[in-house]
Amino acid sequence: MELNEALQAGLVRTLSELCFHFGDPAETSADRSSPYARVRLDGAWSGEFVIGIAPPLLQEFTENILGEESVSGEDCTNALLEIANVVCGNVLPELASSDDEFHLASPTLCSAERFDRPGEAPLAEAFMDEGAIMVRLFRDQAPTASEPS
Repeated sequence: MELNEALQAGLVRTLSELCFHFGDPAETSADRSSPYARVRLDGAWSGEFVIGIAPPLLQEFTENILGEESVSGEDCTNALLEIANVVCGNVLPELASSDDEFHLASPTLCSAERFDRPGEAPLAEAFMDEGAIMVRLFRDQAPTASEPS
C-alpha cells in the first residue's frame, strides 16, 4: 500500500473508532488556521506525524470522546493530543514492517508552519461538515554512506 493510502486509511479508521465520525477524502484545501499537534517517532526510521483539526470539528470530537455537551479549551487541547497519539499508533503498523520497533514521544502542540514545511510528506485529509482533519508524516533523511549515523 502506498504511504498516502495507508495514512488515509489509518486516519479514517481512527476517526470512526475514536471519534465516531466518518470523514470523506476530498479535493479541496483545508483551513490551515487549525490547532496542530506532533508526535515524534524513532526506531527503524525516524520522523514525526503532524496533525491539525479545524476548531469546530475538534470541539465536536472532544464532546464525542468525553461524552459531554460542554467542553473547555483545555479539554479540546487534550483531545487533540490524544487523537494525534492514536492516529500515529494506528497508522504506524501499516507503514512499517511487523518486525520494526519504534519509540513514540508524547504528543506536543505545534504551529501550522510545522505542518506546511517544504518537503515530500504523505498527506491524509478527511472533510466533514464541521471542517477538516489533516495528517502529514515527515520522515527524517537517512544519513548517506559517507555520513555517520
